[in-house]
Amino acid sequence: SGYALSSVEGRVSMEFFDLSESAQSKKYAFKCHRKSESGRDTVYPVNAIAFHPM
Repeated sequence: SGYALSSVEGRVSMEFFDLSESAQSKKYAFKCHRKSESGRDTVYPVNAIAFHPM
């Protein structure tokens, strides 16, 4: 179990409560909500995160 973090810099990361090395190796972050036009990058904030039930 864990949680997701979002930021106004257009990034999302996944964090886990378990402090074991195997669980911590699953952490990751990625950039999203970005657009590049005419050599200019635009970054949008991530305002909400939703999970799909699997």
